[in-house]
Amino acid sequence: MCASRARGYGGAMCRYGILASIGFAAFFSLTSLVAGGIVDRVDPRAVLGLSSLAWAGAMGWQAAARSFSDVLASRFLLGFAQAFTNPASYTALGKLYAPEKRASAFGVYSSGVYIGGEPL
Repeated sequence: MCASRARGYGGAMCRYGILASIGFAAFFSLTSLVAGGIVDRVDPRAVLGLSSLAWAGAMGWQAAARSFSDVLASRFLLGFAQAFTNPASYTALGKLYAPEKRASAFGVYSSGVYIGGEPL
């Protein structure tokens, strides 16, 4: 796909596009379609713990990557792991806060993306 742009800046941008779109966003989006249903059937704390371990593993794999294929595979794992965090987080917050306090708790949680920076 990127072979025609393999030299110079264009090739790097093309590879980044694959990593950001197919390698993360597409896999994250597809996994998100089923993640909520899974979180509904299991303890959200366990899901958060497992997804955090998978997320950390994906980041470690990405840091140790020696090829584009390694980075791409680590991005698939990262997308998979991250897809479970929002449904599990909202479920856990819903159990921790009374109904009259949930909107505030959800607002603080969701604002973290914008306060902390844009996710990759």
